[in-house]
Amino acid sequence: MKFFLFVIAIVSIAFADVGKVTVVKGDALVQRDVKVFKVYDDMGLLKQDIVETDNGRLQMLFNDSTVISLGRYSRFAIKEYLYAPNSNQVGLDFKLEKGFVKTITGLIGKMEPDAFVLETLFTKVTPHGTIWTSDINEKREIYTVIDGRITLSFNDGKARKIDVVAGETMVLEIGTNGTNKMIIRFHKSFQKQDHDTYIERLDRNDAFVKEDQAINGGTVVRSDKRIVQTIDNGTVHDSHNSGGGNVN
Repeated sequence: MKFFLFVIAIVSIAFADVGKVTVVKGDALVQRDVKVFKVYDDMGLLKQDIVETDNGRLQMLFNDSTVISLGRYSRFAIKEYLYAPNSNQVGLDFKLEKGFVKTITGLIGKMEPDAFVLETLFTKVTPHGTIWTSDINEKREIYTVIDGRITLSFNDGKARKIDVVAGETMVLEIGTNGTNKMIIRFHKSFQKQDHDTYIERLDRNDAFVKEDQAINGGTVVRSDKRIVQTIDNGTVHDSHNSGGGNVN
């Protein structure tokens, strides 16, 4: 009997929601095993889910208060996710395969920065108390840090790391060497702009809709239009319709 209960517990954990879609605008799909589902508000998310937007945008809230917002024509994989309140064993591995993502680091990134990985084909991103965006396609990857700092590690076998801090943008240009794609050039610039200007630029890129702009203040707009504000200790507060880097 104890073994049977133990097996049930493992299965329950394996299929437990790791987060949910808080709001979706337009067309988006979730690939889960061999099935494909249309995304809807408050839809639960599981490990190994692949989320893909077409002419749509969405926002995901994970159990540790990490917020992920996807722009149009993006593909995002939840490769691994481990989090439970009052547990020191945490970690996540997300992959942006194409498109635009904005990330607000949650408790995992604050507790164990090295346990938080957002990867692409060419880089791995480690956050340090951070809000940042990633915009990638076959020809380039662009990282812009709004708050805090990220460390980019290149997947080229050369063990290179670059820090990008608030206000900076890193651009990686992708080329080919024979049949292999590789980073052929990278450069960093400082973007001097205030918060409102940055939000306007994101809207022009169709990354967010106007009613979801509150997330840029560390809050989440739920599908019922409640605004949920993340507090430093990881708890949330609901209110009803409230109105250059170092190269190592």
